[in-house]
Amino acid sequence: MDFWWPIIISSIVSIIGFGITIFTTYKQFKNSKKERIIESQSKLYVECYNKIEPIVNSPHLIFDYHYYESIALFKAEMKLVASNETLRAYKEYLNLVYDVLEKYNAFCVQNDPRSDDRNIEISVDEETGTEHEILHVTEHDISHFEFLLEKYCNEHCPDMKELKKQIAKLLNAMRTDLYNDSIQSDIIE
Repeated sequence: MDFWWPIIISSIVSIIGFGITIFTTYKQFKNSKKERIIESQSKLYVECYNKIEPIVNSPHLIFDYHYYESIALFKAEMKLVASNETLRAYKEYLNLVYDVLEKYNAFCVQNDPRSDDRNIEISVDEETGTEHEILHVTEHDISHFEFLLEKYCNEHCPDMKELKKQIAKLLNAMRTDLYNDSIQSDIIE
């Protein structure tokens, strides 16, 4: 029986060593996968936040379609890489900007004299048969519209506290994904 003890012990040690090797390989694979995800997230989050952040200093950017377009570009990547919390915060911010922009565009369409059918005359060139639009709008009409537009922007610009709150929520979700501490909203400014 003493003959079998060394064989049994060495077999047990080999099995334990094999188990430990499999376990550590699995952990390394998981950690490597997590590191790749975090690397992808960090690049995406930095780009996205760089596009979002200018609104803090220029709140009227919310009425600029290019601002909305620049932050909406990240939608597909966010769906692939971001955590549920970050994706939720991003979509909330995107919806806030979209809602404000949609109301602004409706105001423009409703009040812009250049888009009013009553101010557009269509004439046909008798020789070629092509149609031309003649716009019957004065500079006074346009300056009045620009005044109304400026007034609308001043009256309907979202509260900076609300914007900063939404941005801080998104930023904290991003920082959580990157295993970074959350920050207070007063530090963001």
